[in-house]
Amino acid sequence: MDEQNSQELDFTPVEGDRPVPLGWRLLFWGLIAFGAIYLWRYTPAFTGWTQAAGLDGAAGGSGTNILATVVFTVVAVLTAVGLLFSLARRKG
Repeated sequence: MDEQNSQELDFTPVEGDRPVPLGWRLLFWGLIAFGAIYLWRYTPAFTGWTQAAGLDGAAGGSGTNILATVVFTVVAVLTAVGLLFSLARRKG
């Protein structure tokens, strides 16, 4: 291959060509936050959580499991909406 052909086939991305879209940044940081919260809440070494105790708490009607489910769902939905919004704004 000569010099000209090797330059045409170079698919190396150049950093800084375009900024990362807002939605992707929201998704990235949202997943990190979700992972950190999930790790903290459900690691026995940190909180003493066990599956049996979690099931007993749900049967007792403490409401914490419902709140955690709602919070985790809201974080995921807001991240998805932000991603869709940033993609729609980019096209228009």
